[in-house]
Amino acid sequence: MTLLPGMRLKAPIRIRLHIVVLLAGVWLAVAGFLTWDYHQELQSGARQSATLSKSLATHAEQVLDDAERLGHIIEETVRTYGINATLHSFLPSQNTEQQLILQLSLVDTSGRLRSSTTPDFQAIDLSDREHIKTHLNNEA
Repeated sequence: MTLLPGMRLKAPIRIRLHIVVLLAGVWLAVAGFLTWDYHQELQSGARQSATLSKSLATHAEQVLDDAERLGHIIEETVRTYGINATLHSFLPSQNTEQQLILQLSLVDTSGRLRSSTTPDFQAIDLSDREHIKTHLNNEA
């Protein structure tokens, strides 16, 4: 390459250096934005998880309170009407999607099923079941 009078060789190098600096700046800005966005998404996920956790805890507490109240009402009914009391009135609707309690059963002190909301239930011996044995042995 021949240089004409008045031409300088360093000018193309400066232009290239500016382009490299500009491109590096753009890439750094993009990397910075991606890092910031990543951290924002993590924080947002943590906030949403905390909100969901709080909502589930509140719902669980409310369901357990309702179950405890229902237990007290059933206890009073059994004291009044005996172990063979009818339980169907304690399940308010037939819509099982919205119903929190799907079945109620009463088991006597010997482990026999005495009353249930299950249609056509039969009084069967449940004393061999682990969850019934726990209550019969006063382990609960």
